[in-house]
Amino acid sequence: MSRSDYYHITPSGLAGKLNSLEDAFASLEKEGYVWFNYMKASREELSELVTPLGIHPLSIEDCTDETQVPKIDEFPGYTFIVFNALRYEQENLLSDEVDIFIGRNFIVTVSGYSETTSFPIKGVYSIIERNISSVNKGPAWMMHIILDFIVDQMADAIDKAED
Repeated sequence: MSRSDYYHITPSGLAGKLNSLEDAFASLEKEGYVWFNYMKASREELSELVTPLGIHPLSIEDCTDETQVPKIDEFPGYTFIVFNALRYEQENLLSDEVDIFIGRNFIVTVSGYSETTSFPIKGVYSIIERNISSVNKGPAWMMHIILDFIVDQMADAIDKAED
């Protein structure tokens, strides 16, 4: 089942959760930036971002294609990042993909496609709230918090696998 959450982040702090995709698009015109957070989103849902954010349709395809390898692609107006998250469960090292689009006034996170997903950025919201003074500086700062959160989880998974 898919889930999407939208947040408006202003230079003075987290303005709050938005009620709809339309509210998120409208907030792009305001000061700050918008975080579009998708979990198990369909290609059709993600395609709604193509025109308003200027995202190339092939980047959307990459989000729902489970055979992607980590990469960074530069496009006019945004950067697309494919990142892997690891976790150790029942003596198995499992991988999940996290896709990030970062532009001047937005960040989009897409995750949860692996059959064994544990939603790799679930729980990051509390970290964001604790680091709001960094997050409100811009989408790159939000991306750093999210990637740091994933890397910390991967370090724990590797330690468990080594044991």
